[in-house]
Amino acid sequence: MKLLVILIISAISLTSITPGLRIQKLVCKSLSGNTYFEADIAEFSSLQSAKFSIDEKELNFTYKDEYHIIFDEKSKVFTIGIESETSKSEKEYKFLDFWAVPSTFKDSINDPKHSLAIYSFSAKIRAKDPRPDKEFETPEMLLNCTLTCTER
Repeated sequence: MKLLVILIISAISLTSITPGLRIQKLVCKSLSGNTYFEADIAEFSSLQSAKFSIDEKELNFTYKDEYHIIFDEKSKVFTIGIESETSKSEKEYKFLDFWAVPSTFKDSINDPKHSLAIYSFSAKIRAKDPRPDKEFETPEMLLNCTLTCTER
């Protein structure tokens, strides 16, 4: 019985560790510092979590929300679209559209030997406004971003 328990625990722990998984951390901030967007992404395609805030009021997203991510380093294209379930009421509904400005996209560090790359760029974003006293949708805003890519 003990052996069976040990084997099950070992199998679970081995499946939860994915060697070589590329993780991306996106951090963006407006010039004023009042608007902030961050996202954790795996393999440039799988949203883990994201947070968008204005004046400390937040919208939080997870992998359970509907999303699409496009990253093409050569073309300097990086977009993220996130939307809550459409069955939610207007008050609960949330969305976010994010896109890098290609002409600003540059490698800050590219170190394949240590599985590290850091990109900096400007991006535009619009989303449901998290502030309760504002319009439903934010205006299009410009953010300064850093995308850090590592391998676990």
